[in-house]
Amino acid sequence: MENTDRNYDSLKAEFYEKKMPSKGFELINQLILENRKIDLYALLDDHKKRSYYGLELQQRFWTDELIGYYNFLLIAVFAGFIPRKFNNDLRQEINKIMSYEAVVEYYRINYPYKLAGYTCEFSLNEMEYNGETNEESLRIFNEYISLNRFLKNDDDVDVFLAMLDYVSYGEYDISDVIKSLKSFEKLSQIITSKDKSALAQGVWGFIKYTSFISQLRTLMESADDFPILQSAIWLYHEYYFNRLQMKMKSFFDIAFFNLERTMNNELLFKEMVEGLYNQNVPEDFNYKELMEFSIKEISDAKDDISYILNENWSLAMEDYFKES
Repeated sequence: MENTDRNYDSLKAEFYEKKMPSKGFELINQLILENRKIDLYALLDDHKKRSYYGLELQQRFWTDELIGYYNFLLIAVFAGFIPRKFNNDLRQEINKIMSYEAVVEYYRINYPYKLAGYTCEFSLNEMEYNGETNEESLRIFNEYISLNRFLKNDDDVDVFLAMLDYVSYGEYDISDVIKSLKSFEKLSQIITSKDKSALAQGVWGFIKYTSFISQLRTLMESADDFPILQSAIWLYHEYYFNRLQMKMKSFFDIAFFNLERTMNNELLFKEMVEGLYNQNVPEDFNYKELMEFSIKEISDAKDDISYILNENWSLAMEDYFKES
């Protein structure tokens, strides 16, 4: 077995079999086998037509994760991490799920996600990637896996992204996160509080997500020699980038201004650190050094978001599939 085949098996074991994508496949496959087209259309309909709660909402998350997993494998192809074309079993699975009418309508019309369309096209046409891959593209992908693990395993980021995607948590939604970020007093209270309400998680999720974007920028810049891989990585997150731009772009200036003010206040910063450490801060902890670092990170984050929220990153992938 070649290394790329072993790599595929390892990705499947970690990101598919032990995670929500496998549940998404079981669900959609069962509905297709039972010819329950109406039920699948209803499950994947636009949320503006009706609200989703409980199990149905969870099943939509499973579907999102399944589509995301297939897209993740396409990125792995462009990095040279797995074989240059999907194997027969994977291709049959993707073709069955991603070309089914209700699923196509879900990712093309209800919640447009370009990379899903490219993944389906790559599979249906039995395409084989002919671009360059080498040790550097593998390094980039391995770093991307680590970055993606952080994104997938942080509860605060989950809450924030779900809020961006129209999910409410009790009385709180994305508008409450925006109000908190716009108010220095509310933001300071949330950051220094031990309370872990959904609102606090949404605010912390925003802060962590901007940190992710800064790290993603560094990774994207290192991928300049691999424009298809670079474009695919960007498109993987395009859906939430669009949501971020649509719902929050006009508030970035004041949000980052208030975050800088919070981090630049020694008393508030100390309270925040003590809260994070649950009052067990090491005696040799250097507050000043961390505070200066945090202020710089926040200052840089605003520029990083402007850099990342540029739709031109999608063009290399668009050109590749046009030529193919």
